[in-house]
Amino acid sequence: MQREKTSYSTTRVTPKEIKEIRDDVADENDYRRSQGLPEFDTEAWVREEIRDYEHWEFEELLRPYVKALYDEIEGVPGIPGRIVQHLDVYKLAEAQLREE
Repeated sequence: MQREKTSYSTTRVTPKEIKEIRDDVADENDYRRSQGLPEFDTEAWVREEIRDYEHWEFEELLRPYVKALYDEIEGVPGIPGRIVQHLDVYKLAEAQLREE
């Protein structure tokens, strides 16, 4: 089973990883059932876990670009200047990552 692609990432969640997520949900639902609590929606949980995985995978891929660009792009003192620097760095880092 392939996961949905995001606009940021080309990584794939494997069927084995999806099975592990489903097993985790099943374990959690078993416990919740034993406590008289409502069960979690398995499909919603799986989608959320995949989205989290994609986000962190993208962050890991982006990290070297961000580190290099912070050395190249100087910020202006003060909070507004640092926010602009941060936005510029991430915008360029994403563009460089997509080019590769």
